[in-house]
Amino acid sequence: METVLLPRDESFARRVAAARVHDGAYKRRRAGNVAVLVFGEGMALVVSLVLAGLARQAITGESAMVLGPAWGVVPGYVIVAGLARLLPGWGLGAVEELRRIVLVLGSVFALVMVGMWLAQTNTAGASASSRLALGLAGICAVVLVPFVRTRVKALLIERDAWGVHAVVYGAGPAGSRIVRQLHEERGIGYMPLAVFD
Repeated sequence: METVLLPRDESFARRVAAARVHDGAYKRRRAGNVAVLVFGEGMALVVSLVLAGLARQAITGESAMVLGPAWGVVPGYVIVAGLARLLPGWGLGAVEELRRIVLVLGSVFALVMVGMWLAQTNTAGASASSRLALGLAGICAVVLVPFVRTRVKALLIERDAWGVHAVVYGAGPAGSRIVRQLHEERGIGYMPLAVFD
């Protein structure tokens, strides 16, 4: 999409009216991006838990894969990621996004582990094994969740479905530089639509 330079004589009321027309599109785009990210990252967490359960089976020699309360990581991650503004995460650079993902994962896995310890729902041996599985799932999740997020964002960018339209104020050299950087780094999630001077 091309960035359009609007004339100065455009009235403010007309600009506000144009913005209201696009409010519904913004909400639909946001909801779509959040839904796709939640699905992808939720599946990455499920795969992490299953892999950890299988590793636990191999280590302990038990025939059943018991994760129990560890499944609470998935809804816990979605809630905390939303609070950390990772969903959808527009405006975050790659480093900040990765930092927040690791912090959210660490927090959620630690909370679930403390909850399992406080609840003491398992016998002594099974409880230790469940914590082992949860720890292994945390290690897998630190790798899988950012990988899946990157792939999901790349897929959405390829289909021109990631991010939201933005308006840049100032058409001078700084504004031109900002527009160029936003076009080059689509992962940030802002697509310049217009430049006001």
